[in-house]
Amino acid sequence: MLSKEELEGSPIFEGISYENYLAMLNCFQAVQKSYRPEEVVYDFSRAGEQVGILERGEASLIRIDEDGVSTVLENLTAGNVFGRSLAFSGDVSDSLEVVCRTACDVLYIDFPHILKR
Repeated sequence: MLSKEELEGSPIFEGISYENYLAMLNCFQAVQKSYRPEEVVYDFSRAGEQVGILERGEASLIRIDEDGVSTVLENLTAGNVFGRSLAFSGDVSDSLEVVCRTACDVLYIDFPHILKR
């Protein structure tokens, strides 16, 4: 969970008070997890309908082709969002992963909670 100071600088929660932010996390049944560098945060082939919000740290969206060649598609920083529901469809033989570059805190929200509220 973000501190009051971090919330003020967060582009995704811009204009939301700290009290409303806490209420949103409760309403969306959000779950925060912490990761170490090089840990896989999100595997698009195994992930459910969760949206991840990178709260702290740096991560990369990596495409791994059928030959095992890795390509960084995007570098993610605090405030960036990722998830299978938000991704474009690619070749089924390729895989997509979000991998930490530094220690990261990620907030997960089930996509249906976002649509229903």
